Amino acid sequence: VENARKDRTRNEMVRDEINSKIDIDPELRNAKGQIFMDISAEGLRIQVVDEKNRPLFASGSSTPTPTAKRLLRIIGSALKNSPNTIRIEGHTDNTRYSANAAYSNWELSTDRALAARREMVAGGLNEAKVSQVIGFADTIPLNTQDLKDPLNRRISITILNKKPINNADKVSYEKAKAEKLPDNVKPGTQETNIFTNMYIYIYQNYLFGWGGNRP
Repeated sequence: VENARKDRTRNEMVRDEINSKIDIDPELRNAKGQIFMDISAEGLRIQVVDEKNRPLFASGSSTPTPTAKRLLRIIGSALKNSPNTIRIEGHTDNTRYSANAAYSNWELSTDRALAARREMVAGGLNEAKVSQVIGFADTIPLNTQDLKDPLNRRISITILNKKPINNADKVSYEKAKAEKLPDNVKPGTQETNIFTNMYIYIYQNYLFGWGGNRP
């Protein structure tokens, strides 16, 4: 209960800080309708959406517009002291690439989520707090009646509440900490991946915990 109360208080402070920073920015006042924020049992969800004639990204591109960069950096700044982990999602409308294209809305939504992460980090977000960067393509539309609605093209950011650890979780955690490399395997002998940071690209149309009833 105490953790839940602290999470809610922090989430309300982050929400209020984002709103305040947008209000005092003359270039972003007109973009305030592009940010929706709600607090649930899962945490604070921030959705940054397209508006007609005011896109976050050019069509088919993962390069943020100047307005999108500014918005995402404000969000990153507001989250710089957050102790909780953060999930970043990319969503597209159902406009398709050509049938033979190797690049699809799955790649596009993921690339946009990654671009959002970069801008938020540039704004002050601690990149170690990012637990997931996910692309959902057009599988979770906000407007199910019009799948090409600009609202469906969005970046969704969730500040995840801390979950209480039950006894079973504690046992598994302690066991994982105690596990060691086999005696015949020496550290550093495995092939080293050239990437220093790994992100999980989850291509799925069902988001655990929301039961598919997401607005």
